[in-house]
Amino acid sequence: YPLELGGYSVLSGTSMAAPHIAGILALMLEKNPSLTFDEARTRLQNTATPQLWSADTSLGLLDTTQRQGAGMANVVKAIETPVTVSPSSLALGETLVGGFTQTLTLKNTSNQPVIYALSHEDVINSTNPVSAAPSYGETEVTFSAASVTVPAGGSATVGVTIVAPPDQFSNGTMYGGYLNFASEQATLRVPYMGFQGDYQAVKGLTQGALFYVDEKNNLYRQPANALFVLEDGDLPTIGWNQAYPMQRLEVDLLDGNTLLPVFRNTSNIITFPGVGRNTSATAFNTFTWDGSFKSAQLENGLPVTKTVGNGRYAFRIRAL
Repeated sequence: YPLELGGYSVLSGTSMAAPHIAGILALMLEKNPSLTFDEARTRLQNTATPQLWSADTSLGLLDTTQRQGAGMANVVKAIETPVTVSPSSLALGETLVGGFTQTLTLKNTSNQPVIYALSHEDVINSTNPVSAAPSYGETEVTFSAASVTVPAGGSATVGVTIVAPPDQFSNGTMYGGYLNFASEQATLRVPYMGFQGDYQAVKGLTQGALFYVDEKNNLYRQPANALFVLEDGDLPTIGWNQAYPMQRLEVDLLDGNTLLPVFRNTSNIITFPGVGRNTSATAFNTFTWDGSFKSAQLENGLPVTKTVGNGRYAFRIRAL
């Protein structure tokens, strides 16, 4: 999709975002080489522009903060803004009685005072994390003042309390929004996101499956007790569906008859840090296992073999 091939394409993901943000940071540092990482991130988040819900932009509703973060970066605003707000994003965690309270600090590097009016913007809520039918808004936000004046070359603080949407929203709702600081010159924003309910009680792994993958990477679901001949390149692929992000996910090998770990100390095959949720209830994260077990064998003081021996095995997937 270069221009000479006829047009553009829309792609998403960190592979797309990372080089753009790296380029923006390079421009910011070229203008101000003394910027620290935290200062650069604050400027980027404060000056970003939230985008509309991509599933139906005609509704005029902002997309979820867990999808777009602070919004679309604006390099010119990030470089030129004389005022910043920190912290530049709020992770509320699980719903707390009485809500989440935070003190925000505004710093002004200009030689003129700036007056900001404070407000709040709701966003789409993910009522069901693997559904395309989210709810909207109704988060309660209260500021300690309706406006704040930031003196020239100085700073000012303001408090905010955020209360989760009311009880009619289902347990497990991921809600969010933007705290707005509007002056005559520009609007600064602080995105926030929270989780309604007990996150530890949520069933994060909804289903698991075993697959065979052909040479064209097509997945074929296999029944229980499927036979794989690893030495012939016939490798099992483990699949699982995640309704929520996981801080850490582990895959262990169990004895297929007793369902106990193959080794006493650990039977871990692989550990995945920071795994995101699936985009639908039918999507799977996958891992193809070649039979190697080096780390577990070393930890148990056993000779390292290329693969485990012939036998009946089961996989255990754990979210931690």
